[in-house]
Amino acid sequence: MKIQSELTKRFPSSTTSEYAQLMNLIGNSDRLSLEEKDLVDNILNSFSATNKRQWYKGGSTAFVLTSAMYIQIEKETLALSVFIRDEKRLDLLWIERVIHDFLRSLIKDNAFREQVIQRLEDNQQSEKVVNV
Repeated sequence: MKIQSELTKRFPSSTTSEYAQLMNLIGNSDRLSLEEKDLVDNILNSFSATNKRQWYKGGSTAFVLTSAMYIQIEKETLALSVFIRDEKRLDLLWIERVIHDFLRSLIKDNAFREQVIQRLEDNQQSEKVVNV
């Protein structure tokens, strides 16, 4: 585990914002043709259907969990990225079991999605107050 921890520190890194922006750029950009977007569907083992496109990319090490998704239903889109680092790995064991259910609820349940957005905005505001 000590070796995996050191290797994880040396992996390329990004921010959740950059990752979500990349997913959004791929999905909403005119830079990719429909055929190229279909190729992304195939690479990410996802699907596109009439007026709907959904991509998910996950990955993890023993200490870091990453999830990124892009959903397009008609003209509405959602791009989301979650990175969780847990040096002791205690929380990751639980999170790995529930992250897919959480993301599925985020996609399908509008009331839940609004509640999550509000909580994130509230947390962001409280962090600004603390950091002042």
